[in-house]
Amino acid sequence: MTQESRPLASIALFGKPHGVWPAAAVLQKQLPERISLTIVEDNAGAGHRTACLLPAKSPLHDLLDIRLEELAEQCHGRYSLALEWQGWPNESSRFFSAPSGGLPLIEGLELHHILLRAARMHGKPSDLGHLYEPFRFAARAASAGKFAWPDTSGLSPAAMLGPAAHVESSAYAELLKGKVDLGRVIVHHAVPHEVRQEKDGGGIRSVKLDNGISIAADFFVDVSGQLSDLVGEKLDSGRQSLAPLLPFDRVISGARSAKSGSLASHPVIRALPGGVLSEIPLADKIASEFLFVSSLVDEEGAKNAIGIDKKSAAFEAFFLDRPWTENLVRIGEAATRLGSQFDSDQRLLAEEIILLASHLPARNRMQAEAATYNAQQAARCEEIRDFALLPFTLSRSDGDFLDIARSGEIPESLKLRIDQFKSRGRFVPYDHELIDRQQWLEMLIGFGLVPARHDPLADALDMHKIQPALKRLADSFNRAIAGMDDHR
Repeated sequence: MTQESRPLASIALFGKPHGVWPAAAVLQKQLPERISLTIVEDNAGAGHRTACLLPAKSPLHDLLDIRLEELAEQCHGRYSLALEWQGWPNESSRFFSAPSGGLPLIEGLELHHILLRAARMHGKPSDLGHLYEPFRFAARAASAGKFAWPDTSGLSPAAMLGPAAHVESSAYAELLKGKVDLGRVIVHHAVPHEVRQEKDGGGIRSVKLDNGISIAADFFVDVSGQLSDLVGEKLDSGRQSLAPLLPFDRVISGARSAKSGSLASHPVIRALPGGVLSEIPLADKIASEFLFVSSLVDEEGAKNAIGIDKKSAAFEAFFLDRPWTENLVRIGEAATRLGSQFDSDQRLLAEEIILLASHLPARNRMQAEAATYNAQQAARCEEIRDFALLPFTLSRSDGDFLDIARSGEIPESLKLRIDQFKSRGRFVPYDHELIDRQQWLEMLIGFGLVPARHDPLADALDMHKIQPALKRLADSFNRAIAGMDDHR
């Protein structure tokens, strides 16, 4: 059998625990037993991330039969309905952003077009955000300190809810490790030290570890970036820096203990001078991460921001155009790094793992699979990237890092979404949307974007007849929120 037609027989996974074990669990479950799996777990531990946010229900958790109770009990977890933005879009503002099912159409029109027409009738188009607020059901529930699980019957407003799980990264890695049949894998606790390529330069032949062991495989998966650093430009990945738009060059993180009664019920993303602080409440502590610009914040200032005496690490936001080249695929932080807002990196990792598993098994020469994977992954990365960039692009606060971020070239895909909404209130959807439409709309409106015109069909509506329908919808949300339990 020629090299070009040889079936894939072995895969080697490299990375830190929070990335390598989810990938190992999915690949082992999805691939035939004839494919051997070698795991090289980084000795340095879980990396800078102390905690992460995950959709409470996700394809990855469904595939691995992970129950919501497991996330809470084994990962020191909590649940929430929304993120709170402090200092965005203005210095003194607070804004809640929540995953949410879509609002019903009224007379065939989206609600924001009707409300924009009403605001314009009174000569105050800037009131759009105020008029829209009663209909932001999930965000309002979170801001009221309430919590409920989604109504799976779809018969009540609670069907719109999309809770997130807050989990400790190291505990989450252990939970995923428990889903792996360790008797069927080989595990090394080491880091890659040297790469041997095929003679034709077409791929990786073997990887020598820092403990002297050499790992040979048909296919290599890099989750955290160490292997990619050794390969460098030999297997071109089309690395694109996002530093002009996310100008942070350092990150510091850690966790501090807190009494359960003093914990916030939701994560907070706070704009501070020189950086962005993310705080995620866990069962008995608060995990913090501060992304900052070192020319604006010194090391002592960064430690004070998170309230923990730890050292910062280098940070650069980037993504890869071609994460799969030859027999190496980069996922997780090896492929994309955007930072803590919305926990973009962990959400992308889950998507990448499922996508990769759907393209395997294959043969050892996999140009077609690589091309398809790269195109589909680019679309996923583009959307998450654009959503992560949105608050920086729209924020009206002045000074320090926001000035730097706004000076960068906005990606065309994000520019199109913003321009289309700003021009005529139209939201441009893409295939395989990861962020629901309603959350996009609420962020655009909440951060002060007012369309220049509404849908012309709204002009034909009798606003006196529409008003009772709006009141019924708002009242149904009010009753549902009042009936929810207080968040604990």
